[in-house]
Amino acid sequence: MSLDWLVVGTGMMGKIVAPTIRHVGDNIVGVVGRTDDHIQAFMADRNVRISSDTPYWTFENYDQALAGSGANAVAVLTPNFMHAEMGIQAAKSGKHVLMEKPLATSVEDGKAFLDAVLEAEVAAEINSQYRHHEVFDEVRRIIDGGEFEDPIFVRGRYTQDWQDKPTAGVGWRPLVRVAGYGKLVPDLGAHTIQTTLYLFGGRFTEFDGKTYNIHPVRWQPKRGVNVESFGGKEPTPEELKRDFEPMDMLDRTRYSGDDIARAEGVLMTAAGKPVFVEYFLSQVHPGNKNKFTMELVFERGRIYWDQEQPNLLVVAGPDDQERIYQRGSAGLGITGSPPGHGHGYQTSIARELMRFGDAAVLDPAGRKAYSQGNIGDALYAVELCGRWLEAPLIPLGNYRPS
Repeated sequence: MSLDWLVVGTGMMGKIVAPTIRHVGDNIVGVVGRTDDHIQAFMADRNVRISSDTPYWTFENYDQALAGSGANAVAVLTPNFMHAEMGIQAAKSGKHVLMEKPLATSVEDGKAFLDAVLEAEVAAEINSQYRHHEVFDEVRRIIDGGEFEDPIFVRGRYTQDWQDKPTAGVGWRPLVRVAGYGKLVPDLGAHTIQTTLYLFGGRFTEFDGKTYNIHPVRWQPKRGVNVESFGGKEPTPEELKRDFEPMDMLDRTRYSGDDIARAEGVLMTAAGKPVFVEYFLSQVHPGNKNKFTMELVFERGRIYWDQEQPNLLVVAGPDDQERIYQRGSAGLGITGSPPGHGHGYQTSIARELMRFGDAAVLDPAGRKAYSQGNIGDALYAVELCGRWLEAPLIPLGNYRPS
């Protein structure tokens, strides 16, 4: 069964998810965005290619979109503060919900969304797409099969460089009123935590995190000045003075200054095994565009995966020989579609959407179990990220990445 989607949000994730919805055979029957101009530009984008006669609404008319679009699924791809409320409305309207991460800006809002989903008996998923890379099917098989015996250590690292300059276009993420507190931890930390939970299940018995600031002052463009995120041109001194204004990144009431973060703890897995976990996050790491890695160490083996080389899985088994398996190789059961062809970012989202579609046609008990697992883990990630951010932000002006 194909789903009919209402796409809510016309920014970066909207431009990624919308064509992927069509790629998996589903339909887009409506669009919701900030203004008419934003929506029309989104629909006309050659990468998005949504028919110009597709009905659309602005955010203030979201309730009308839910009632009038004919959608049975809603993709909430908006800034963080809008997630929970829009998701709750969609669930109460009987729509299945795909929510961009993080689930919410507070545990309370996340719980309210989970309650609405379970009461409505709809399918719900949080878009933490890295869990859906094909290699993780094989990783879970190894874990569940016990061939490497018990896990003892997990290291998740997620490093980027798009905020390495104080004039980098960081958009709305540092604004507490829009994103909640934390521009780094709820963004990249949600992926590391949810991937760990996807692989092992369970809950942390210990968890302690710290955050660090590299740029105590950042510069945001003045109203009407367009500065591109993800590698925009650095302004000249004259442009900086004319077009930008300073942000005090140590003022926690207005801005999030977490440029680097680390955390460690002990996860008691669903199988009842204690595992030491270590996370490191950075968005000021020169040369790292989107380097998310997971290292899993077992009593009799090791597994390593790098999102920038998603077709490869490094495995050292009980014979102590380290081997690099390519997706689709005969050595492991990573089938590929077809083998040797790259599995990319959008591929993981496509697999997520296909699993979501399968869940949507389950009976109510099956949908409830699916949603309880997904949203329960995402809610737990919100809780852990909140604990991670509780300690004072530590200025670290002389930091140099290793």
